[in-house]
Order: sequence, then structure tokens, then C-alpha cells
Amino acid sequence: MIQVSVAPGQLVAGQRSQLGIRFANSGPGACTDIVFKLGLPSGITLVSGKQRIEIETIRPGDSLLYSLTVEPARPGEFMLTSPNFAYRDSDDERVRVSDWRQPLSVEARRPAQPVPPVQPRSAPRLSIDHDGAQLAYEQWDILPIVVRNASGVPVSDVYVTITGPIETNGRRGRISKLLDGQVAKIPFNVKASDRGLVPVSVHMTYDYPDGLGSLRTWSQDDQVDVAVAQREEPATGTSATGMPAGIRKLCVAYDVEGYSGRGTRREYNTQQRLSEILGVVFSEARALPGRPEVQEQGDGGIAFVPTGGTVDEPRLITGLLNALRTRLTELNEDLVKEAQIRLRVALQEGVVHRAAHGYVGSAVVEVCRLRDADAVRSALAGSDAPMVVAVADGLYHDVLAHGYHGLPAAAFTPVDVQVKSYTGKAWIYLPGDNGTRVAGRTDAKSAVQTILYLTASPKDLTPLRSDLEMRKVKEKLQLGRDRDAFRLEYCVASRLDDISQALLDYEPQVVHFSGHGDAAGGLYVEDETGLSALINPDGLAKLFGQHKSTIRCVIVNACHSARLAEAMAKYIDHSVGMRCAIGDRAAIQFSVGFYQAIFAGRPVRDAFTRGCALVESNSVTEGEYETPVLFSHSPD
Repeated sequence: MIQVSVAPGQLVAGQRSQLGIRFANSGPGACTDIVFKLGLPSGITLVSGKQRIEIETIRPGDSLLYSLTVEPARPGEFMLTSPNFAYRDSDDERVRVSDWRQPLSVEARRPAQPVPPVQPRSAPRLSIDHDGAQLAYEQWDILPIVVRNASGVPVSDVYVTITGPIETNGRRGRISKLLDGQVAKIPFNVKASDRGLVPVSVHMTYDYPDGLGSLRTWSQDDQVDVAVAQREEPATGTSATGMPAGIRKLCVAYDVEGYSGRGTRREYNTQQRLSEILGVVFSEARALPGRPEVQEQGDGGIAFVPTGGTVDEPRLITGLLNALRTRLTELNEDLVKEAQIRLRVALQEGVVHRAAHGYVGSAVVEVCRLRDADAVRSALAGSDAPMVVAVADGLYHDVLAHGYHGLPAAAFTPVDVQVKSYTGKAWIYLPGDNGTRVAGRTDAKSAVQTILYLTASPKDLTPLRSDLEMRKVKEKLQLGRDRDAFRLEYCVASRLDDISQALLDYEPQVVHFSGHGDAAGGLYVEDETGLSALINPDGLAKLFGQHKSTIRCVIVNACHSARLAEAMAKYIDHSVGMRCAIGDRAAIQFSVGFYQAIFAGRPVRDAFTRGCALVESNSVTEGEYETPVLFSHSPD
């Protein structure tokens, strides 16, 4: 049998409400040809929906719900009726229901309560600290200010200034965006004029969402206490030689090209800028085990960095050189040619001893000889690079010859060095050089196609197996028929600056990126702290477009990267992206097939087809073979 019920049973006068009419079959068989007309009493008006409902069949145990909108005009007790309610039961007998009724109560509308005005969100408060480092007295040093957002609200355009019994370069730090839970570090170049525990005032302004759809600006003042000490006094303890105990350090000697011909004012400004740059570089360099000690020498000096133990020396050295190259390039862009700073840099490692006026030891003598060698001077003079680096032969073979962390062995050129009584061998590196070659360097590089392998796996995103992908691609290169026609260069943990510099340094023909993408087509790289930083696809495509004369193919092996690959195709002959999310195994399988063909001398289209075929052939990844997509050059 068919049962009809209406809900809710109580409405509010003068307020539109929805009534639900439910039909339920509680009998043993199906009921058909159901007709029901709802009778509304006087004072209740139909606003929308149908009072007459016709249903073809309701199976046993099933129910159907229909709705209509009504508006009662006055409060009171009412009765809903049905002047026409009939159906055929499971025996196909016609059943008419003439006594269906259901009470309905309507209450008076209550007076509207005043709505309290919506209050804007109170300003979030950021946490300020410093990294605990001790500053040297009356010396230019780096004070890293640490800003932490644990407010639950994202902030943007954070500007930070510091004041106190310290001298600064007058610059303020900026953080473009700081999400809840994120931490940022801003290095300030300072010179402390007091000793002991020095109070440093920190002033910040930042924007935050007020909860009403607008951004508000807020300011915050804090204070951090920074320890300042005089330069470390010479050690009093002596070894069996009568000298202080030896300490193993990386010796970084540097000198400004053409310093003496600049005039007094420019010499003064050069020293100031050099001090600021070195402070920032030592703060930014990854794997730095501690604050370097610097022996200043007017237009140059020697920095002593602790090594040994658990120090990752390849990462330490490449981090220092990359940071120095980036900062010099940025500085020189804003200076006239006569005021630009170009450096001769030399590296050696060894045991040194502290003396009354600095460190002594054979490593100190050798690193200064390398820095001042004619071959090093000539290399910088004949180049447009911002600096030249000379690495001692033993340090090169121990640390840098293996090509770790994106600094390939092929970037170095061996030279013989003879300065005064010193004779030795060094390896010269010209980062950012646009064509000049050191004497004795061969041109074989130009005949070899470079594949630049970029990876980024930020710590706040799911870890990727980029290391496995790189290893498999390298294996295919070693087995390839044309393996001598290619070389692989790596740039891992890539930041946007690293990518830009790598494109300049290596002039690759093929660029491969392994990392994360977002659903809108953006690409994630790493920021200064190793967290994710989202890159706009159109801007990145324009950056690659600056190298369209050399790059012939770009592979973006990241989820949702088809939009980026399509943008790349405006400038680059071929680009490969992913239509949607792709698993690690499928991504690696595609790379294996793609580079098998490339290393055999096959064209890009054939390589793309082979990569997709390998994905489809594997039973684990076959469902993802249509995820990669190839775009060919299509200029606007």
C-alpha cells in the first residue's frame, strides 16, 4: 500500500518554506498509477512546485520524495488534505483514499534579532629571533634575522629593518609571502660598535587578510639580544712544534680586478660592497659548518672555513661559488662598468695555525699564489665572467672532479702556475663565461650536446625518486650508440636563480626537469629554505625563450605540466609535459624510453613515441601512457 507523509509539520508565518511530500510503498508488491493532489487550506499559498503529483510505479520497500514551496500568511493550526488520492495495488485493484489528512502548525514570526556587526580579524603577530650566531666586534658581519609565522594567517609584503648600536648598510629585508607555519631568514650586513649582549630593535610591516575581503597593513616592533665579541685572540696552547695546534680549514683567497686604478672614492665603495657581498654569500651558502673568519687585505682577503668531520665539502664549495657568482652578477647589473666588481678567487684546503696577525701555513701561501698567478689574471681579463676560480690540484681531484651538486668536472681547465718560488697545477673555472676559453682548453665541448638535468623536491612536498631517474638516464647514456655525442650536467635542489644560471653556464640542447607541478600548470622549485616555491609557467617559458638558439627540447617530467610545455613551444622546437598527475614509475619509464632513443641519435618525435610505448608496455604503468604530451614549435 502507498503511504503519504508531509514534512516539516511546523512553519513560520510570512516565511517561505519547502514542504517535502514522501510516497512510500509498505506493501508486498509494486503499486502503479499513483495520483495525489495536495489540498492547501486557506491562508497557505503555493509559491512553486505542483500540487498534483503522478507516479508510474513504486516498488515494494521504496520511497520517493517530491517538494514544493509554500508561504503561510498567518499563524494557526491547519489541516492538509487530498481531494484526489488513488493508485493500483499489487493485485492491480484500484484503491481510492478519501480520508487522507495531516495537521500543519504555523507559528508567528519572531522579531528579528539585531545582527552584530562583523568585526575584522585582529592583526596576526609574527615571531622574531636570530640564529644565535655571535658577531665580531667592529667588523662587518652577517646577522640573520629569523621570522616565523605561527599566527594561523598568511601574511605578505613583509618588510624588516633593524636598528641599535650597530652600523648597517641601510637596506631593509623583504619577504614576499609567509604562509602559516613557514619560517624565513633575512641576512643583514652589520658592524657592531658595542661588545657583550647588544639589543637590536627589529621593525616590521606586513599585510594580512582582515576576514572581510580586504588586506590590512600592520606594523610590529621587537627586540633581539645579540652577542658581540672581539676577534678571537691567538691561542695560548702550543703543539710540539711550539705553535698553536693546527686546524684544517678551507682557504678562500679573493682579490678585486683593477682595484688600484679606481680612485679613492670608488676604492672605498668597492670595499664596502665587497664586504656586504661576502657577508650575504657566507649566509646563503648551503652546508656552511660555521661562520668563516676573514683576514682582510684591502682589495681582497682570505676567508677560512672549517672543514673535516661531517662537513659535505662538495656541497659547501659549490654552494659558496654559486652564491658568490649570483650576488656578483646581481650587483654588477646596477653599476656602471667602471664600478663593477670582478674577482679572482682561489681555493685550497689544509692545516693552518693561528698567529699574531692571522693564520699561517703552506695552504695559506699556496692559495695566495694561485689567486695572483698570471694564468688566473689572464683568464679573467679575457672573459666576461663575474669571477674566475682557481682550485688547487689536490682539492680539485679530492672534491670537485666528481661533478657533484651541479658543478661538472668539464667546467674546469687545468693550467700550470708559477708565482715567485711556487710552482704547481691549478684548475680554472669561469662561471657565466659567454665564450672565452682559457689557454689550453679544447673546443670539443662545442661538438657535444649537453643535457641539463634539473631536479627539485621541496621538503614540504611528497619526496620524488629523481635520483633513481637520473641514474637510469645515465645508464642509458653509457649504453647508447652515440654516447660520445652527449654529456649530462646536473643541477639538483634547484631554485629559480639556479635554473637561470645553469642555462647560462651550460648552454644545453636538451633540458629535463624532474619535480612537482600544481593543477594550474605551475612548477614547484625550492626556495632559500628548501621549501616549495611556485613558478608561473608563462614567465618560465619566456626565460627558456632567451636560450631558443641552443635549446631544442625541454622535458618537464612533473604532474600537470602540459600548460608549461605548451607555453615553452612558443619558443622551443619541442617540449614535453604531462596532461595530469603521473606516478614515479611511469615518469621514470617514460624517461628511460625517451633517452634510449635520443642517445641512439633518433629524432625527438621518435624518442617521445618510444617513451610512451614503454609506459604502455609495462602492466603497472600502462594506464598512464597517454599522460605525456608533445608540443612542437608554434610561435604567436
